[in-house]
Amino acid sequence: MTIGPKLFPGLLILIASLSASCGGRSCGSCIASVFEGFNLVAEYPANTKPLDLRPQHVRHFPRVFESGKIYVFQPIGRTDTERIAIETFPARLRKCSAKILEAPRNNGDFGVASLGGPFWGIRFQLGHCVGHLVNKYDRELDAARIGWPSGSRDDYILEIETAKQ
Repeated sequence: MTIGPKLFPGLLILIASLSASCGGRSCGSCIASVFEGFNLVAEYPANTKPLDLRPQHVRHFPRVFESGKIYVFQPIGRTDTERIAIETFPARLRKCSAKILEAPRNNGDFGVASLGGPFWGIRFQLGHCVGHLVNKYDRELDAARIGWPSGSRDDYILEIETAKQ
């Protein structure tokens, strides 16, 4: 069987999309919908130390999110810590067909920091990727957003790794 010139470009696109979604480091593009209402402000390799994770400048969301990377997001507007951690993020992740491995069920599951608002973590699996999403107090956002809910003054950090087989 031969492939005609009209079918060949379509076949290349199909092969490329299958290889991006079935293996390698890609975790798909659906994760972008989880962060609707947020700006992506930094991207780091996974071995970056937590103290070195600093917001930089607003950038475009990647076409696909990859394992082995850390992404830093900031909310565009007012964000409630409880609602985003207990309801919004888990619901958006489930809509992407992610399996929630750990997530706060109520505000009693939050940690209390000595500075900033409460903190939490969400772990999920999406295909061959495992994501860990946490919030982190951002002193600069706090100064810029006085009077806003505590979730509006946090950075949201997503680390993605390949699931252990």
